[in-house]
Amino acid sequence: MKHTACTLPYYAADISGVCSALYELGGLVVIHDASGCNSTYSTFDEPRWLTLQSAIYISGLTEIDAIMGQDDKLLQDIIATSELLHPKFIALCASPMPLVLGTDFAALSLQLKARTNLPCVHIPTTGIHPYSYGLSLAWLNLCQALQPNLLKATPAAKDEVTINILGSSPLDQTQELLSAVLAALTAADFKINVNLGFNFKDATPNLLALGNAKANLVLSESGLALAKWLNKELGMPYVVGVPIGKFAPVLFEHLRQACHMQVDPLPIITLRKNLKPSKNPYLIIGEPVLAASIACALHLEFAFDSTLLCPCALDTTLLSANDLMQEEDEAYFTTLFTQFKNIIADPLYADILGSTTILHPLAHVAFSGRLSLQYTGADLIGPTLTPFLARSLP
Repeated sequence: MKHTACTLPYYAADISGVCSALYELGGLVVIHDASGCNSTYSTFDEPRWLTLQSAIYISGLTEIDAIMGQDDKLLQDIIATSELLHPKFIALCASPMPLVLGTDFAALSLQLKARTNLPCVHIPTTGIHPYSYGLSLAWLNLCQALQPNLLKATPAAKDEVTINILGSSPLDQTQELLSAVLAALTAADFKINVNLGFNFKDATPNLLALGNAKANLVLSESGLALAKWLNKELGMPYVVGVPIGKFAPVLFEHLRQACHMQVDPLPIITLRKNLKPSKNPYLIIGEPVLAASIACALHLEFAFDSTLLCPCALDTTLLSANDLMQEEDEAYFTTLFTQFKNIIADPLYADILGSTTILHPLAHVAFSGRLSLQYTGADLIGPTLTPFLARSLP
């Protein structure tokens, strides 16, 4: 019972991460599970569901299907749907039930590819890992499936600072925050080649043009695996960070250097390594790249130190020695929070804060769904963090 939470919700699962990553890419996404799983995803984890259509389906696995192992029925349903919708690719992801049954998704993917002549990819979800795991695998596996076409890309002209944006998802960044990031990049004279995942346009032609950029900007840890793969396969450098406050000029300079192959990919780590402890430390809870970027901005503007708590971090790559990764029970949180006067986190954490703690609310949709969307975080993007810090919950 150590990890039991009575007040706080848990973060979205890896299946929701896959659906979010592929939502706007023009494919057919099939969750193999009993009816009801899709409703959970669309109701709680996907803010685009009411405004933007996407071909995300559930197989409707029944008890008799589970007992008899009727994979042919699943294949026929997917083929019939693909003939009706003409998707650009097919993606399969699994819930715990088919994993227990031993469903051979690799074989299903090969059969679907042969019978539909479409790229078909299996995302090895379990329904148990966090959403960040699903996001990361979905983007990486899809691009690996399209690898022959990606390798035909035409790089940008020598003097252009053309970039891709990787790791954008409404589970990590609100629409307003991402729009502010795009505006800041444009104002800094960067040309955006592909924005992968969120606010995507005409998906497949742009997706196959990923190699046309000079460098990649990684906005979340979920985009890091794809950035590393593109670096290995196409020689594309990458930089990790979100342009927040006084950290933005630092990040932009690293990104310009990356476009000319002179790159430190992790300025959020390089900068924080040289920080000295301060008298006013902040605790920042959330996605590692966004949290570390806020930490850098706090130090550069106010000389504040920060500790990160990243419950859904995939590894320790983006964390410093004092940061925290593993989520514990609510008693642990309550004790931890007493050590900090200022906490930047999703508003739902307010329910377990002490009376003397100041919460600076920042929506994390993977945690609170649509409940906290008004705390967009768009005011993080700008020359100063003062507007963001001035807004706090009592």
